[in-house]
Amino acid sequence: MKPPPPIPDLVRDQVRQGRTVRLMVGGWSMVPLVWSGSRVAIAPVAVEDLRPGDLVAVASGGRVVCHLVRGVERGQGGLVVHTRGLASRHDDPPADARDVIGRVERVEWGPCSIRTDGPAFRLNRVVSGRVGPILGLLRRAYLRARAVARWATDRGG
Repeated sequence: MKPPPPIPDLVRDQVRQGRTVRLMVGGWSMVPLVWSGSRVAIAPVAVEDLRPGDLVAVASGGRVVCHLVRGVERGQGGLVVHTRGLASRHDDPPADARDVIGRVERVEWGPCSIRTDGPAFRLNRVVSGRVGPILGLLRRAYLRARAVARWATDRGG
């Protein structure tokens, strides 16, 4: 039996057919704007229509990554999209237009749903842009401290 196609390919195929796809997200790169366990609704978009600040879904390393657009530029092979997670210190590797799956239209947390083109999301994005890097630093410091504690425990200290 042939193995199923990777998740990014399945999602991309559905979005290219004009469907909006809802996915549960994991990870911490977009906290506090998008929390692990949130659901996102991904809709079709033309790469030319993406603007800085848009939340976009991109195929990367066999996963679907939802990050903010930092810019779109014309590269040697066509359009290239630059993205970054809020809690990240560095931009993601540039994504070719063919890796763009769609624009995230809505973020859902339990019973709450926020459209990404509305004023509530824009305000949240501005505030998160200030808080996100701080949360990222705190998370990295916590993970390092936990690793040191495990190391000390393993050594009997």
